[in-house]
Amino acid sequence: MAVDGFTVGIDFGTSTTVAVLARAGGAARPLVFDGSELLPSAVCVGPDGTLLVGRDALHAARSHPGRFEPNPKRSVDDGSLLLGGTEIAVGDVFAAVLARVVDEAGRVAGEPVRAARLTCPAGWGPRRRQLLTTAANAAGLASVQLVAEPVAAASYFVDVLDGRLPTGFCAVVYDFGAGTFDASVVRRTVDGFDVLADRGLPDAGGLDIDAAVVAHLGTVYAARDPERWARLIRPVDGEDRRASQQLWTDVRGAKEMLSRASSTFVHVPLFGEDAPLGRAELETLSRPVLDRTVEATRSVVRDAGVGTEAVAGVFLVGGSSRMPLAATLLHRALGLAPTVIERPELVVAEGGVRAPESAVLVTQMPEPGPRPAPEPQPAVEPQPEPEPQPVRKPGPAPDPPADPDAPRNGRLGPAFAALAVLVLVLVAVVVALQDDGADPSSVNPTATSGSPTQPAKPVRLAALAGAVGPAVFAPDGRTLATAGPNLGVLLWDLADAANPRRVAVIAPEVASVNTMVFTPDGNTLVIAGQGTEGRVYNVADRARPVRVAALSGYAQGLYDIALSPDGRTLATGTLRAVALWDLADPARPVRIATLSGHAGAVGAVAFSADGTAMFTGSDDATIRWTMSDRRQPVPAGSLPGSSSIAICPDGGLLATADRARTGTLWNLGAPTPARVDSFDATGVVFAPTGRTLADVYSSAVFVWAVAADGSRVLSARFDGDSVAFGPDSRTIAVGGDGETVLWRLP
Repeated sequence: MAVDGFTVGIDFGTSTTVAVLARAGGAARPLVFDGSELLPSAVCVGPDGTLLVGRDALHAARSHPGRFEPNPKRSVDDGSLLLGGTEIAVGDVFAAVLARVVDEAGRVAGEPVRAARLTCPAGWGPRRRQLLTTAANAAGLASVQLVAEPVAAASYFVDVLDGRLPTGFCAVVYDFGAGTFDASVVRRTVDGFDVLADRGLPDAGGLDIDAAVVAHLGTVYAARDPERWARLIRPVDGEDRRASQQLWTDVRGAKEMLSRASSTFVHVPLFGEDAPLGRAELETLSRPVLDRTVEATRSVVRDAGVGTEAVAGVFLVGGSSRMPLAATLLHRALGLAPTVIERPELVVAEGGVRAPESAVLVTQMPEPGPRPAPEPQPAVEPQPEPEPQPVRKPGPAPDPPADPDAPRNGRLGPAFAALAVLVLVLVAVVVALQDDGADPSSVNPTATSGSPTQPAKPVRLAALAGAVGPAVFAPDGRTLATAGPNLGVLLWDLADAANPRRVAVIAPEVASVNTMVFTPDGNTLVIAGQGTEGRVYNVADRARPVRVAALSGYAQGLYDIALSPDGRTLATGTLRAVALWDLADPARPVRIATLSGHAGAVGAVAFSADGTAMFTGSDDATIRWTMSDRRQPVPAGSLPGSSSIAICPDGGLLATADRARTGTLWNLGAPTPARVDSFDATGVVFAPTGRTLADVYSSAVFVWAVAADGSRVLSARFDGDSVAFGPDSRTIAVGGDGETVLWRLP
């Protein structure tokens, strides 16, 4: 916080932005934008090319909906936004929103305000932080500091509410915003706070509850007049888009009112009716989303390794946390009564300016310097290369015994000095390996520096800017589909994998792109996302994709999809069920079965390579189905719950990952599947051929060679949070931090 003058605290949110103005030692004052403390984060390109912000953007969107973006923060990794034919850098969009805040802060202060504390999710890395900082500089802020959102919330509790959070005790922060959810455990230290653990759900926010309400209304109005309802959900002209925007605005307002009242109405444009909506009804519709947020909170407390006796408070922040059911479910799950704050939207912004200096995050990304010329090294006698050893999950290492004869004056003995030199040499090797973009552990970890020949490393082929996970290769490996800006899907030509070309952009009109799959002939792409329908596209002409069908009848969305090896049966995971479709004619899909047996959202679906078995996973169970009759699959046993499933091509091994971030390998050759290994993972995928397994954990992708008995040898590691194998099992696409990188495995 600035020592002299004013500092503006800004919580740049997915749906709305909140800001406070404070002077050192003084009270913080919320800024008001057009009569409200909530500035819509929306932007719209005006007729003259001006980038409008906030309510000006909402007003302009009525006439120019194609130039409108309501939630630009969701595009933090996209590079640019396409608004009405105008491509605008995401940083410029962020700067426009922040400039609106800076202007209002200067007007209230009576002088230019040049210092700011901005908050960001705890999980944001240096690239995202740098993007936000650069945007703030462009908005006129010369001095910019970033603070992690959970630390800001804890600072608010301590400094503003006079909450008791003794040193060494923890706070659990439940941050439920419009577009995302974040749970964190923050520990009070002598000079500030430490984030012990955090977990985010990018697809769980107030907007997802809004989508559930709209889908519920659709069960009534679509049945009465499908054509009119389709105009509201998939508007094609200006009038319909204005009506659709009005519907979503009214749904959001009704949801907020039900935090204070027991019933209200939602106006349904085009039908000219007011639909009743009660709190009990809303709670039923929102329960799947809220259950996920509560489970994420429980998981993050486990990750932090703290007991409830060390938790001094559970804080609800973010506008969506106003829902009374959120506090109720959290209390039941944790056994701790949450602290409900009267104005949860302001907590993070004001807490940001109250946070201690020790809470300020590093934002400057290190500049790559010239690689120093290597110094001559003495010859090393070649040593035989050891055989790779199977990797097992290690247990905790015992504490080393104290050495009573250890030096106490800070000086190192000869052995320690030699070890220090060795460490410095290893660090130099790591830097050299990283200069080409490969992670140092992407080389075989069992190789020694004295080996006569070094093992081959993965080769970086190309980076696809704006391409973010998920991704899927076409069966011939010449096309890659990735998620992209504005909730779109990008098609890439990989004929020359070192020089990929973007050939098409698909707008599937879903609230999020969860997963995709190509048919075996590569001519059809199925897209699943958060919405009431899946999308089927003919992509035979890669440059001109055509939507040919919709998979309808979903209340909450499609969480995962899988296609049988013969391409005839499509399995879709949804809320408490799995729907099977006959895709023999992709332009005329026919639903042939609905499978029950799951208590929650089915987030994982996979077929065996021979098509005789299917596995479906939710938090409560992983069910194996026999597919001898695809119209009447038969359950054939179950395993613990999972959120990701992969089956080895030879059918001998099954890999699962669950929401507790535990990966498991199962032997399917035994009469009853047997657990053969456990490891840390949030996602798993087998290569199409051989026994190569990739898992995702803590923003890293690990690639393993797996033996028939389930033992694993690490062969590569990459930075990223998603992975897809090409049909050759050697080309992989690793997504993360705003781009997807193509690699060739050795």
